[in-house]
Amino acid sequence: QSLLSWLTSLGLLLLGDPPPDETTTPITTPVSSSSRATVMLSVPPTALTTPVVWPYLRNGTLLCDLVFLVANNKLAGVTRYPRVKAACVSNITKAMDALRIQPQMNKTCLNYAEEIYHGDISIIMALLEDIHR
Repeated sequence: QSLLSWLTSLGLLLLGDPPPDETTTPITTPVSSSSRATVMLSVPPTALTTPVVWPYLRNGTLLCDLVFLVANNKLAGVTRYPRVKAACVSNITKAMDALRIQPQMNKTCLNYAEEIYHGDISIIMALLEDIHR
């Protein structure tokens, strides 16, 4: 819950067209993230695994936006509307590479792009916790 509050406070949970339900996958997400969004969720989601958060973590767009905010590093070549797994993994890898050069960042979770794409909740939670510190 605290991670959701943090992400919301950063303005990262902005959606122009929220996903309809839990069947949304990393490659079927509507366009989102702070760069294109027009509407902020009026009620923050109650879990990271909700359709308005989870697919965007798994496709890397939310992680790339988070890196921009916490590391002041606008990543080049981010695919905002990924349609294939390779684009999602590339987004995740770009975010991890940018985090790797941050001296205060724990490097333990920065080698698991595939696991994040596949939704490994323990890796995703650990990574977000590390970024939040």
